Amino acid sequence: MRYTCGIVGFLVCSIWVLKHSRLMGSSDIDNWIREAKDSTISFWNDHVERLV
Repeated sequence: MRYTCGIVGFLVCSIWVLKHSRLMGSSDIDNWIREAKDSTISFWNDHVERLV
């Protein structure tokens, strides 16, 4: 009973990730990674001073 909540939480997270992964035919995770990369690059270019 001690580890039940942890195991259930891990299973729920695993199922959610699997549902949104390429294994199930979804490109959600790929899209999220691409959007995070693009927004990070945009932030970097807009808000960080360059030493020239």
